Amino acid sequence: MREQIKPTSAPKVEAQILGAIIIDNNAALKAFQILRFKHFYSTAHGIIYEVMASLFENGTPIDTVTLYEALKKIGKLKDMGGAFLIKFYENGEFKEYDYKYNEAM
Repeated sequence: MREQIKPTSAPKVEAQILGAIIIDNNAALKAFQILRFKHFYSTAHGIIYEVMASLFENGTPIDTVTLYEALKKIGKLKDMGGAFLIKFYENGEFKEYDYKYNEAM
């Protein structure tokens, strides 16, 4: 019987992708052509990515305000770390404790 291999986790890389999309919406087009929810190890990052993709598809600029409001609208803001976490994506300040918060979910 083959041993099941668990995919590797790279939460900092995932966060940097999300941050790049917020900082430069031109990066969004490339990301949305390549990545899908299933490519994110962190469920929280995957959900944030899906919300960003939805904003992009609707022609809404992706920034901390629109992301905050979209997550709030679907009832996921608190689960994703709230405004505190979104602020770090925008500023590119990806602290270790942010990942520990997401891993606990």
